[in-house]
Amino acid sequence: MKSPITLLAGVVLLLGGIALGAFGALRWIHPSVFQADTKIIVSKPGVTGGYDPLFVKTEAERIQSPAVLTNFIADLDLNDVWGKKYNNGQRLTDSEVEQLLKIDVQPVRNSDVIEIAARAGNPAEAAALANGIARSYRVQAAQAKVASVNVIMSATAPTRAISPNRPLAIVVIVSGIIMAIGGIFCFCQSAPAWE
Repeated sequence: MKSPITLLAGVVLLLGGIALGAFGALRWIHPSVFQADTKIIVSKPGVTGGYDPLFVKTEAERIQSPAVLTNFIADLDLNDVWGKKYNNGQRLTDSEVEQLLKIDVQPVRNSDVIEIAARAGNPAEAAALANGIARSYRVQAAQAKVASVNVIMSATAPTRAISPNRPLAIVVIVSGIIMAIGGIFCFCQSAPAWE
């Protein structure tokens, strides 16, 4: 009689291999996501030199405020453009567009630089979003006289997607296949011999 432990190992390996392979396959077919980054320097109007981390943090938050985003959405006509793309041609509200936006605004450590990262399914759109937010914030900050803004690096269309990680998906799929083969091998070892 063959070992029941070998049979159990076969079941675990086979099911684990199938699950792992399916996960890798799902990651493989996931739509590509591209990220573009814009970097700006912010400073208090009329103040030269001196890094103020609280000011930079406040301005990073202001970039994501409705005052900036509303103008940004209007400038790029995202209500209509994304309405056609995501809402069967029906115009989206500003709040619906904001929910669809995938942006990350972070101060660069120990500097007056703020990085604006935008993600989209299209490289050109990701760059347009990052640059559009920077432009809208620059105009709003100048009108409100809260900050002087200089773009030090405009976003360009990225050449590689940040997600999905296709090489990792291949490794996961191959690992799943190897596990499943190991499970089948364990089944064969635990099967009773026919005499």
